[in-house]
Amino acid sequence: MDGWQGYLEPGERVVWQGRPDPGLRFDGFAPGTTVFGLAVAGFALFFTWQGLGAVASGPLGILFPVAGLAFLGLGLNLAGGRFFLDAWVRRHTTYSLTNRRAFIATAAFGRRRLRAFPIDASTVVDLVDGPLQSVGFRGSRTALNAPRASFDGLADGQAVLALMERVKAGTA
Repeated sequence: MDGWQGYLEPGERVVWQGRPDPGLRFDGFAPGTTVFGLAVAGFALFFTWQGLGAVASGPLGILFPVAGLAFLGLGLNLAGGRFFLDAWVRRHTTYSLTNRRAFIATAAFGRRRLRAFPIDASTVVDLVDGPLQSVGFRGSRTALNAPRASFDGLADGQAVLALMERVKAGTA
């Protein structure tokens, strides 16, 4: 496939490519966190507004609005911005499975990241079922409490799991 020159090893080929569902997901929604975030954002907005009025009073007049903007960002993130941020990152993520490795590529915020995970007979794979599925994978020598890598937000997780099992068996 185009664009893979220099990334694939000799004899390696792409067997599947996909993307996570780009829609908004409210996993981990907590009303208390949202209310707290709104309170922080409201205070930060007031703090920034008051700081802008003090700009003429010297160097501290600049520090207050800048600090207020930082807390405004934090408050908006806690109030629900994290869900929009997560959706934006997912829109810029691509998954690839070759006959030897799994790749997770992200191009967000002007930064590109490509992570590769070897898939062999010792790789532990699992499926988290639901409306959107997640196929997780971890090397057998990886610590049990280490986070697993995963292809999240898939509509066709069962098919991806079956392909990954074929890659493990060396038949993909």
